[in-house]
Amino acid sequence: MSFSLVNSRNISSLVLRNNSFSALIDLNCSAMVNLKLLDLVDNKFTGSIPNNLPACPLLKTIDLGGNNLTGQIPETFKNFNSLCYLSLSMCNLNNLSGSLQILHTCPNLTTLVLSRSFDNEEIFHLFPNLSYFAAHSNNLDGRMPFSLVNSRSISSLVLRNNSFSGFIDLNCSAMVNLKLLDLVDYKFTGSILNNLPACPLLKTVDLGGNNLTGQIPETFKNFNSLCYLSLSMCNLNNLSGSLQILHTCPNLTTLVLSRSFDSEEMSSDAKLQFKKLKTLVIPSCKLTGRIPVWLNGLTKLRILDLSWNELTGSIPLFLGSLQSLVYLDLSNNYLSGEIPKSLTGLPDLQFHETFVLFSVEMEIAGDEDCRRRRSLEKKIGGDVEEWCGKETELKWILSFSDRRERPTLDGEGEDRVGRDGVRSIAGAGRVGDDPHIV
Repeated sequence: MSFSLVNSRNISSLVLRNNSFSALIDLNCSAMVNLKLLDLVDNKFTGSIPNNLPACPLLKTIDLGGNNLTGQIPETFKNFNSLCYLSLSMCNLNNLSGSLQILHTCPNLTTLVLSRSFDNEEIFHLFPNLSYFAAHSNNLDGRMPFSLVNSRSISSLVLRNNSFSGFIDLNCSAMVNLKLLDLVDYKFTGSILNNLPACPLLKTVDLGGNNLTGQIPETFKNFNSLCYLSLSMCNLNNLSGSLQILHTCPNLTTLVLSRSFDSEEMSSDAKLQFKKLKTLVIPSCKLTGRIPVWLNGLTKLRILDLSWNELTGSIPLFLGSLQSLVYLDLSNNYLSGEIPKSLTGLPDLQFHETFVLFSVEMEIAGDEDCRRRRSLEKKIGGDVEEWCGKETELKWILSFSDRRERPTLDGEGEDRVGRDGVRSIAGAGRVGDDPHIV
């Protein structure tokens, strides 16, 4: 840059972005008394950030991104009173912690951009009171930062839909306040972390969509704080053993295992007890066997989805005694026999024709400030109301695809279910009501 330019007393805005200037940034800031904006983005400047920039008394906006700057933010930036906007993206700076310690003293700083600088540095120890951290749906990769997985303050960690890889490595003995862990849709490998129960307050765990293998750890027995567990779309095995472990979790209310435990047999152990379970979702696993008798003990069950498996046999009569059911999906199995008429007597199951869109707002982890909305779309066809009767309160109608044997309704003769090849159970709220269930 020319001598007269970098010593100008008149210039208020200097914009030289996207050129090929090189060497050091050399401004005579004591002379440039009217400079307010400095934009040197995407050049080839080298060296460190000029430590005399605060000598420009009116300088508000600095953008030096896309240069080969090294080192750290100068100590002279402390109490840089006029600075409002600072961007140092795509530089090769270091010491993020020290830089933030300096910049937090700038009283008028409103915008700070440090993207793609300070590579692989830790920051979470700088926020000792951070309780909620969400960075979902970014392109984060590598391993989770050490200071993050050792945080004693974080209660909710939501990092779904990123590209972190390797093992899930949390220091659960340190994360004493962690209540919610959401690591859905990553590239994590290995087994489920066996020290998760060491997080004394952990209620909600969602690890779905990872390359996890093996089975649910024995350490999950009597995982007292656990309320919500989702392990969908993993490569787990030993469903029977997993259920043996999980039924000992006294506060478990929601269990989602869809598209895991491929081609295993549904556990038939009548001793299984999930006393507080409200939601059980195990579809698309190609499970064999029968609808298990231990479901009879799930008196609080509201949502049951065993669809798209290879279950055989009849629909058990006891399903009609589960008085809390609001959603039932047994479609796309190899069930046969009669549909129990007792299903029509369930108080919260009501029939509604045609297309339905409604939402189920489920309490997650038993925590009222942690709720998740699920939208469910279903469609039915055929003259189903004839066999339901005008006074029935059946909401969810079982229907079967053409390739399956179709059941009749308690021997009434004509097959009125599935004759149009509908592939789902369908439902809605009471006719005329707002079809939302809370």
